[in-house]
Amino acid sequence: MPLSEGEAQKWLVAIPTSGSEKITHCLLVAFDAEPPCDAETLKSLLSLARELVAAWLTSETSRHMEHLARSFRIATLGELAAGIAHEINNPLQVIMGNAELLLDSAELSERMRERLTDILQAAECIRDLTKAIIHFADARRATEKELLDINQVVQEAVQLVAYSLVRNGVQVNLDLAPSLPPILAQRGDLEEIIVQLMRNAGEAIVDSGKGSSVTLRTSLRGDQVRLEVEDDGPGILPELRDRIFDPFVTTKAAKGGTGLGLAIVHNLVTANDGRIWLEDAPSGGARFVVVFPSWQRALSNSSENSEQGG
Repeated sequence: MPLSEGEAQKWLVAIPTSGSEKITHCLLVAFDAEPPCDAETLKSLLSLARELVAAWLTSETSRHMEHLARSFRIATLGELAAGIAHEINNPLQVIMGNAELLLDSAELSERMRERLTDILQAAECIRDLTKAIIHFADARRATEKELLDINQVVQEAVQLVAYSLVRNGVQVNLDLAPSLPPILAQRGDLEEIIVQLMRNAGEAIVDSGKGSSVTLRTSLRGDQVRLEVEDDGPGILPELRDRIFDPFVTTKAAKGGTGLGLAIVHNLVTANDGRIWLEDAPSGGARFVVVFPSWQRALSNSSENSEQGG
């Protein structure tokens, strides 16, 4: 069909891309002059249209399947790990209890006391790990959400971590946009997300000896409240980028990293209707971006889900 654009006239051809009676996609091709209508040209255009749409659909399906696979992987590993952690906790309590009782005995030699102290410290490390695993699996626990000022939560969370970062030579910068709409989330989850991302950034700087600052930034993009935690450290290795939120993937394996920190963060963000992804910072470091719907959008989404469920 012809389309007028000022004095010029363009022709628009709609080419269906499915062979069935039901047309689900079509490709629009614009011509400066009346297009050729011979069979060979139309056949070539039809073939091109179907290839382009097939490529697009394949890409969209691939991204969707990758998201589903990651969610299933996290859920499955979380349930398995939590079950193992609960089983470990029972005998662990016996080990720790007996070690503490023996340490209270005055008849121990100094060498035996040192060995028992080592046992108790190792058991405490295992206990902390099992707690982290259980927390990871239970990140979607049912707790009341509330309207939160993300800037206020950021400032409160920074107070929990800033001292240890500054003590290690890492500066903490805040760039908080004023008058942001509140978000609907669990306060404890939001605090943990911020604390974990800050600690990761600080540890990356300290361990690598590269960089000196962590910046927390908030802004409003459309109807979404955005939080960025950015560092000027070494960045994330290319081979880890696609798996950075998977359980047990760590950049600190040599230093005892469990690989659960970012997996827990991902779970907490998702449980609060948010999204998180990794970007490269201009400095070469890492920038983790977290977005949450504003409270109006969150309530709208909740109402729509309730209607669909009913």
